[in-house]
Parts: sequence; structure tokens; C-alpha cells
Amino acid sequence: MDKEFDRIHANNPWWDSIRLIEDDSLLTEFNDQKYRYHNPLLSSLDLTKDGVVTIRGPRRVGKSTLFRLLIKKLLLDIKIPKEAVFFFPCDRVKDYNDLFDVIKAYLDYARPRTSSRLYLFLDEISFVTDWQKAIKEMVDNGMLKNALVLLTGSSILDLKYGSEFLSGRRGAFSPADIFYHPLSFKQFVEFVSPQTLADPSPAVLYRQLPTLQKLFGDFLLTGGFPKTINEFYTTGQITNSTYDTFITWTENDLHKTRKSEQIAYDLLATVFKTVTTPISYISLARDSSLASHPAAQDYLDILEKMFVLFTLSAYVVEEKSRDSKKNKKIYFTDPFIFNSLYLKVHELMGNPFAQSQKLKAKLLPAIAENCVGAKLVREAPSMYWGKTATGEVDFVTKKEGKLGFYEVKYRKRIPYDEVANLPEMTVVSADTLTDTPVKTVPLEIFLLS
Repeated sequence: MDKEFDRIHANNPWWDSIRLIEDDSLLTEFNDQKYRYHNPLLSSLDLTKDGVVTIRGPRRVGKSTLFRLLIKKLLLDIKIPKEAVFFFPCDRVKDYNDLFDVIKAYLDYARPRTSSRLYLFLDEISFVTDWQKAIKEMVDNGMLKNALVLLTGSSILDLKYGSEFLSGRRGAFSPADIFYHPLSFKQFVEFVSPQTLADPSPAVLYRQLPTLQKLFGDFLLTGGFPKTINEFYTTGQITNSTYDTFITWTENDLHKTRKSEQIAYDLLATVFKTVTTPISYISLARDSSLASHPAAQDYLDILEKMFVLFTLSAYVVEEKSRDSKKNKKIYFTDPFIFNSLYLKVHELMGNPFAQSQKLKAKLLPAIAENCVGAKLVREAPSMYWGKTATGEVDFVTKKEGKLGFYEVKYRKRIPYDEVANLPEMTVVSADTLTDTPVKTVPLEIFLLS
């Protein structure tokens, strides 16, 4: 018991002195940043309920820092007894039996010392094989009564399947699975230049379009990661090691699912060639090193669960129905993810920041459409690309039975004769703002809407 207690005590220094939370290295790094991002979960997460909550998202998006900020809030603001707050990094846990022993050692320490609700922060739980078995047993035998368990993970695969195993044991939280996305462009602007949005009306924003375009150019380099944003605005660049770290994490997650990184890169090379264009699984397999179209579909599914990309099925507008047999469109979830993987696939990692700047200019229309898709897919319950009798529509959204249509024409002059004549159509432009003949909005203003 003493050895197990020493193991957990080392990660919870506030048990000795509550103020030691302020010396935490992640909080020190956070406080030293030029821009400090406070996730809405800091104020919206209900800390008065029992439950098991997962927070899913890519690495370096800020999940571990969120944990430290929540711990600081509990200890210093809400003034929860210090023994009621427990943190443990699960990359040091061997298996679910070891996880059970770690949690039990904490419960044996805390229960005699406080009657308060306990708060267990288990970071990177997806490192632990079959972690859900330990949590399930503890919930079933009442060991986690009067406790809130928060779990983070960077692999949606382990968290998704593990949390499904806990069905009926998650408590009163809805949703019990929370996605921590990289910042959208709107969040990015709120983060680095909030004064720009003092008046968010389109007419006022249009007068600031050059400023917004400069901010969008920055966003295409940093993406929505607080680390890359701070690195860029502090030093004027993003270091090679930051790109390398992202690539390493991506490859590690592929290894965990027993997928080949080289096959994944071959597939991504084909995706980059056809980004914004519908393509079939058969074509993806044929143009990559995959043996069959089910294999291509499987790799895409894995990459989607890793928060790298997302796929859209076709929606046949005249038939008002989805057609899953038609070709798919594939987009990336974040500009920094797009840049890093593009450079890796094309062997341009020698000076990735300089190459990212060139990439921004070379592929700007495609990247612009990608950013529109990434915005819409977060907001719409259902989203597709559209197929009409005479052509295509870039994006179709469906919310509460109502359809929305979006066409990206990132150019100076809009060819309205190429835009489908559909109600609720919005054209996303380079710099045109008008309501006739079709509602048309500059890209940056659309992304801020």
C-alpha cells in the first residue's frame, strides 16, 4: 500500500499544500503564453453530478491543460477539500488491473478523510488496454458513488469503444462524451484579436476585410492549436519539432490500430490529389497500395476517428435523399493537420514552416473550401455534398428537416451561371458581399458567422 500510495501521491502535490497546484508545469506554461485559451468547459461542465465523462480530441489541443485548470478551480475557487481531487497520467499504467489498483489506492486514501464528492482526473486513458473493465467494475460495485470521473484521450478509437462498453454507467451527464476540437477560425479570431469582432455585423466586418484576410492567412499556418498559435505569434514561425511531434503521434495511433503508416500515407497522397472532388473507394484503393476498396474505407474510418479528416456522402437534391453508393468527398479537420500531413506525404519536412507558407498560396481555393466544410460539419447534425440533375453543390446541410446549400467560389468574379438555382443557397466568395442574385459572403465573414 505504501508503494502504491507513493506512486499516486507524487502526481497530487496539493495533498501536501493546496497552493502547490500553482507550481504545476502545464499551468506555468499556460500562464507564460501570449494568448491563453480558456475552454468553455471550464465554466459549463457541471461539477455537482456523479458520472464518467470522456473528453476526446487530438493531442496538443489542450486537454491536459484543461484538467489542470479544472483542478485549480476546484481547489482554489470552489474550495473542495484537497484530498477530494485526484490526478493520474495513464501513460504510466500497465493494464486495466493496474488501473484498478491505482484508483483503489486513491479511494482508500480519500474516503476516510472527506465526505465530499471525489473528482478523479485520468489523463490519456486510451494508453490503458481495456481500461473500461476497471471503471465498469468500480461503478457496478459502488466504489465510484459520489464521484465524478473525467477521462481524456487522443485516440477516439479506444475512448469510443471503451465508453460504449460503459453504457448505462455514465451517470446523469448528457452528453457524456465531449469533443475538444481545435479552434475554429471564429474562435481563433476571438482568441488573438477579439477587438475585431466588437461589431460582428457583416457590413462592419466587410470594412475590416483586409484585417480578416491577414488573420485567416495566419490561421492557415497555425490551425486551431493553442501551442502553434502561441509559437507563431511569439517567434514568427512554427518549429520543426512541432510538426515532427504531430506526425509521430499520428503514426503511433496508426500503430495502435495495427495499420501501416506507409499505406496510410499512400492513401493520403491520393486524397490530397482529389481534395474537394468526389472519389470512390475503388479509385482510392486502385491509386494507393491498398488491396481492395473495403481496405480503403477502413483506413479512412480510422483516420476520421483520429480527428484527421472526415468524409461526406452524396445527397441527391431532386430525390431529397442520401445516396451512400455514390462517390465521397474527403476533407481535413484543421489547417495545421492538413499542412503537416501534406508535407510528410510529399517529403517536404526539411523546412516545414516555409513549405507551409508556399502551400497556403498554392492550394488556397482548395484550402478555403476545406475550411468551409470543417465549419459546417461541426455545426450541422447531417452534412453531405450535393448532386443535382445538372451538376454539384459543394455542401448540403440538414438540420431539423431544413436543408441548406453552400457553394464555395473563392475568386474575384463569381460565375453565378455555375451556381445551382436552389433555395437557401449561400455562395462563399473571396471578397464579394451581396444578396443578389444569390446571397454571397466573403470567406472570412462566413467563417465568423
